[in-house]
Amino acid sequence: MSGGDFVFGVFLQIVDSGLKAFPYTAETSSSDDSEAPSDPHVGVSVTLPDWARFLKTPKVALWDAKRTKTSPEAETKVSFRMPSFRPFVLMQETYANLPFQSWELRPLSDNSALVLCCRAPQENLCMLQSDQRKGLAHILGRWMSRAALQRAMTKAGLHIFVNEHTHRYVHTCRKNPTTEHAAYQQMALLASACAFSWSKWNTQCGDEHLVMQVCEHLPPTAVPAGRWSLYLLGPQRVQRLEATEDSEAFSLDHHPDSEFHSTLVHMLRDTMSPDGAARTRESGYRFVEAVQSLLCSTRPLLFSS
Repeated sequence: MSGGDFVFGVFLQIVDSGLKAFPYTAETSSSDDSEAPSDPHVGVSVTLPDWARFLKTPKVALWDAKRTKTSPEAETKVSFRMPSFRPFVLMQETYANLPFQSWELRPLSDNSALVLCCRAPQENLCMLQSDQRKGLAHILGRWMSRAALQRAMTKAGLHIFVNEHTHRYVHTCRKNPTTEHAAYQQMALLASACAFSWSKWNTQCGDEHLVMQVCEHLPPTAVPAGRWSLYLLGPQRVQRLEATEDSEAFSLDHHPDSEFHSTLVHMLRDTMSPDGAARTRESGYRFVEAVQSLLCSTRPLLFSS
């Protein structure tokens, strides 16, 4: 049976007696029953499912490292040898997509924004968008709730959502959780008219503060590089910084043309255009909830390098 294709399956239930290993005995020649087979191992070739995305060739739970090999079709198959027929599983690192190398939240239109690789419109629905369709074609372009999208992406091997255990396996920058989640709430309120992006200075501003790039942006296009400004968010106040993302060193000096504000919402609305202010006032509560839910479930201000 070496080289045969096996259908990738999932055990739905394990009986009380548990799984048992059944030794495999190779057939011997009838002319010489005493002749032992030179290699009694079982060869298995598994076709990887097309509904999952593997960043690397997956590992097999039960295998002999000396006899393991990858087939020529490494992107779609994995082959290995084991001494007997027994249960096995294909594994890959859960948090291979973390920490984020960068992230961005920008508006697309009224009540529509792009969060990382997820689009969050009104009615509390989200949609996955990606240029890479392999392993994701069955969920790309489908509107679903944030919880349903998270389940679908996780099942497909695209793990960008975090939980209470993620920090044990992924390096993060320590941040005050109250300040962090308050930032997500304010970002969601402004997501119809403002763009937000990762900043390298976020890891160097201390545990009590957050730094991100922000600008008002109304068209559904990429933000020009020169439009971004740095903002420092703290427990008591928010300020625009004089430093930029390209500065040689980080500085807490505030921008001379700006003032201190108690929240990011007040800070940005104070200088926002009439069209931008109208967009934020007309943002639907379902849209705001969807954006905030996506931000809180991915936590880009914490899980980014």
